[in-house]
Amino acid sequence: MYIDDFDIHMLTKDVFEMLEKKAEKKNIDLKFTEQSNFPIWVKGDSYQIKQVMKNLVENAINYGFEKGKVVVSFDVEKENVVVSVKDDGPGIPPEHLKRIFERFYRIEKSRSKEKGGS
Repeated sequence: MYIDDFDIHMLTKDVFEMLEKKAEKKNIDLKFTEQSNFPIWVKGDSYQIKQVMKNLVENAINYGFEKGKVVVSFDVEKENVVVSVKDDGPGIPPEHLKRIFERFYRIEKSRSKEKGGS
């Protein structure tokens, strides 16, 4: 890992640009909350964090509703930053929540071929 200081807002803007065409195909707006639309400096592995942000935003696009939105917010709490990625999709049913971090687990098996992924 390579730890450095970086602007997580700018990093997320880069992710938005990377996924812009994919979002446009579903008419999904990618945006920040008003209070999160400014530089936010954090310390970490920017490459790894970028991968995580890309996965979160891409999943929000894939599973959100057409003509929807994906909203990213940053909440600065003392020395920590809480990142939220929200979409207006159907969400995850409560009975699946305890299993979502299992490797290869899919909520809807029928969507596996349609959406791709591991």
